[in-house]
Amino acid sequence: MARTKKSDDRLLAALLQGRSISDAASLADMSRRTASRRMADEDFRRRLKDARAQVVHEVGRKLTAAATVAADETLKLMKESESEAIRLGAARLIFENELRIRESVDMGERLDKLEKAIERTH
Repeated sequence: MARTKKSDDRLLAALLQGRSISDAASLADMSRRTASRRMADEDFRRRLKDARAQVVHEVGRKLTAAATVAADETLKLMKESESEAIRLGAARLIFENELRIRESVDMGERLDKLEKAIERTH
């Protein structure tokens, strides 16, 4: 059982890196057929889905934090730049991207809630 868990963990890690099932199976030291069986397993698919969601959430968190730093730099540009175009362009870029990130995270959370509600009804 421990070997299967380690193999599954390696398969998950490879799939999270964007590897194909064949490549991920090879990295997990299992056959493509075994990897395909894992992919057909509901528990494994749920683990993969949860792991992907965690990666997306973590990336969003980091980008949001970076947007804060970028906003600080924008304030610096706004104070120090003589060019109005540079001041306005930097501000627009940062805040438009931060808004997209926030909307994406919010949408993901809403989708998770909907999926959980659907699972409870089935």
